[in-house]
Amino acid sequence: MNDILLLIASFVAGVLLGLAFFWGLWATVKQLGQKRHPVLMILGSLALRFGLVLFGFYLLAQHGGWQQVLSAAIGFTLIRVLIVHRLRPATPATEKNKKESVA
Repeated sequence: MNDILLLIASFVAGVLLGLAFFWGLWATVKQLGQKRHPVLMILGSLALRFGLVLFGFYLLAQHGGWQQVLSAAIGFTLIRVLIVHRLRPATPATEKNKKESVA
């Protein structure tokens, strides 16, 4: 039972790391047009976000096993998939649908 709780906690930690990473990415992209040196902002944000995520996974690896790291990686990846799915623009009509609507 204790192992399952550790895996769930690691999964939640991965979800939180994913949310922090992608929220930081979103905030960076949102601010790009207002900055005088956007490249510095991009690189600084990238270093900070990577550092946070790598440190989080490092702590999980130090205090847990590969199972906890895998569980956290699944949580991180799940958040990425959900965010990409949520933010993806609606697909445009196919050529066939365009031709039918014109006719």
